Amino acid sequence: MRRYGSVLVLFMILLAIFLIRNTIKMTIHVRKDEIAIMRQVGAYNWYITTPFVLEGMVIGAWGALIPALLVGIGYPLFYQGMHGVFISDLFQLLAPFPFVVWIVLGLFAIGLGTGMIGSFLAVRKYVRWIR
Repeated sequence: MRRYGSVLVLFMILLAIFLIRNTIKMTIHVRKDEIAIMRQVGAYNWYITTPFVLEGMVIGAWGALIPALLVGIGYPLFYQGMHGVFISDLFQLLAPFPFVVWIVLGLFAIGLGTGMIGSFLAVRKYVRWIR
């Protein structure tokens, strides 16, 4: 189960990178004239790339918000409802306080990283061939 779950999570992360990359590509095509003007006045690649990478990180953070809220609110309620035991005494649930905090922080880190990677891949391809 862990192996299949890990493969599923990896697939979902790759899918999120692909979707964010396509979103940033559309943004680049809309702002193509602005980027050309920035090029003409001598802007560096990092100066053009940074706003798009930050936008991708914001998209990733918004994408992580709903799962973080579900885990942050749902797991403590589940823990209280089941009295710390799942099905039988054989499956003890972890205490919500440190567990939920780490899971929520991990979700936001994955969201920010996914957004950053997806947007960087989209912008790099466009910026690379110009200069």
